[in-house]
Amino acid sequence: MSEYQGVNKMRLRQNRLGTAIKRELSNIIRQELGDKRLRPVTIIKVELTSDLKQARIYFSVLGTDADCKKAAKAIKKATGFIRHLLSQRLDIRFVPEIEFKLSDLSESFRLEEILNEISSQ
Repeated sequence: MSEYQGVNKMRLRQNRLGTAIKRELSNIIRQELGDKRLRPVTIIKVELTSDLKQARIYFSVLGTDADCKKAAKAIKKATGFIRHLLSQRLDIRFVPEIEFKLSDLSESFRLEEILNEISSQ
């Protein structure tokens, strides 16, 4: 197997695992976690390191700036439990360490809301 084929195979594995994590995280947030602060949360993207040991999960929140802060606090508090649930649902040897990041998409929505408020005044 050439080095090029090995790299493509690894990227394919990263993409498949990232998609599975995104799907399961969405289900966990909607069905398993009873926290109302997480209702407006949407998983946008999952980025995995090349060794599949760390995952950065980008999420957005529909709502005000206060809603975003509450949701970010709640999701960070539940990170360990979420990782545990992922380990039960995914058929992999090691579940990556996960880190949640508020997506730039959420920030752009909030900025748009602020600009709309300013223009209406």
